[in-house]
Amino acid sequence: MVKTPGMSSAVEQTTLDLSYNTRYAGVELPDAYPRLIWDVLKGDHSQFVRADELEYAWRIFTPLLNHIDSEKVHNDAMHTLCAWWARAGGGGVGGLAWDKGDCR
Repeated sequence: MVKTPGMSSAVEQTTLDLSYNTRYAGVELPDAYPRLIWDVLKGDHSQFVRADELEYAWRIFTPLLNHIDSEKVHNDAMHTLCAWWARAGGGGVGGLAWDKGDCR
């Protein structure tokens, strides 16, 4: 089940088709902001987090992010990524080339 495009909240059963423009050709697709504003005007808060949820998330993730920002964690993570990349054959992905100098 997927939500149909547009301003409604209707759902439909469909096959997995990742070519959205082909699957819904001719349907006017609203931009994200008009849809978000429409939800706010209807009183639908499902696209937003509550203030207490946000505060709790920061309490959980701030220490974790501070730990990740430390030099040791960064170097360990880069070493792990480089080792994995070397085992996978290296190369480029998505037009991005891997610089072997990044694996010091």
